[in-house]
Amino acid sequence: TTPVTTVLNDIAIVGDEGIAIGDNGVAIITTDGGQTWERTYDLNVFGSMERLDVIPNATPPIFAVAGNDPIRYGGALRIGYGVDNWIPANFGTAVTLLDLYFFNTDEGIFVGKKAGVYKTYDGGYTLIQRKVPTRYDITLASVSFATADDGVIVGSMGKIFISHDKGETWEEVDTSHITINGDITSLNKVLFVNTNVAYAVGTNGAILKTTDRGENWEQLPNDVNAELFGMYFFDENTGFVVGSGGTILKTTDGGNSWELIDSPTPAALRSVQFTSNSIGWICGDNTILKTTDGGNTWDAYEVIPNIFGYFRDLAFVSNETGWLVGNFGYIIHTADGGETWYRQAEGMTENILYAIFALNENNIWAVGENGIVMKLIPAGMAAK
Repeated sequence: TTPVTTVLNDIAIVGDEGIAIGDNGVAIITTDGGQTWERTYDLNVFGSMERLDVIPNATPPIFAVAGNDPIRYGGALRIGYGVDNWIPANFGTAVTLLDLYFFNTDEGIFVGKKAGVYKTYDGGYTLIQRKVPTRYDITLASVSFATADDGVIVGSMGKIFISHDKGETWEEVDTSHITINGDITSLNKVLFVNTNVAYAVGTNGAILKTTDRGENWEQLPNDVNAELFGMYFFDENTGFVVGSGGTILKTTDGGNSWELIDSPTPAALRSVQFTSNSIGWICGDNTILKTTDGGNTWDAYEVIPNIFGYFRDLAFVSNETGWLVGNFGYIIHTADGGETWYRQAEGMTENILYAIFALNENNIWAVGENGIVMKLIPAGMAAK
């Protein structure tokens, strides 16, 4: 027996977990192989749902639901039950995506190769192209916002673009004065640390700073010639920058001077984040580092045996809970401060994932090759 009298049009069960869908948006779920069923309202569908498909190799199962409500829902929903999982939310662009920023659960900005800028209004399921004023096929490597309206994109050829309308339109900033050793500097990362101050880092040890939301930039002194990839700042004065050759830099005076921190690895380090004043993480090429003393010392950290490759980015939402993303579609998760780790979304994609963004513990996205957008679906929740 079931808790509904509505006509049910399709059913799918994988192991103990299953779903049946029908007319008028009715859906019921089971977690005991069909012995008992309960009504779910997570899908928020009001039209008829006609067909179910099981997304292959997903653990726990993910079911694709197709119906006749195309105006509101595009005729397709995906739902996952059991534990946290990830779904490929979008394949709407063939352009490799390198970074992202979300204002809230619905609105976000994506940037990538071929001068690609995209905005979503539905949590990453639909990407709408926006443009930067350039005639070059440049790479846009990173995006960050100071306020809900004011943001910056940085990329190759030292290009910097700013927006004052939540990423709808962009204008170029003059960066002709920014050169390192006579070369035009490519910028890999930008980060606002408050509503006015941002830093950008890139090739040839380039470190730039703005104090007026990106309108003007100054080049900061730095004796390191490494390519710099990632950074984290506690405030506008104190922060860390990481890069090639195991480079770890620290400033306590707003970037006027930099201390080279001893590193346990010569590998390229690509992303850094602190979860408290003492605990921080760095990921890179076949490398995970952890500090428990505020970044003064770092130790190599094993995540999962036999998991090798470049870790491109990381995101922690607390001292205990975090994710790493990288080559081969790796999404690695810890819920106990790094004591144990396990793979999520195994088999969902083999595309390189270059960046991850956590709005909070329930709203997390990752992006990568071929325009893929992966979205976390917390246990028991549904996604359009």
